[in-house]
Amino acid sequence: MQYDPEELIDLLVRDSYTTRSGNERYRRGTVRTQVRDSTYRVEFEDGKQQTYEYEELIAIVNRDDEEDVER
Repeated sequence: MQYDPEELIDLLVRDSYTTRSGNERYRRGTVRTQVRDSTYRVEFEDGKQQTYEYEELIAIVNRDDEEDVER
């Protein structure tokens, strides 16, 4: 699924990361602003922020949709 770049603002995302000990963790965040043409700032519930490229956000959203279908 593709999104208009402006539609990404305020979009809720769930991303995963690996801890130093090798455990996989998930965190939820909200796309807050468009930093550049294809870069967005996501603010997570723990207050941390990270920038993502448009393609990364689309992959995260599509992955979440696929996981929901499996449940």
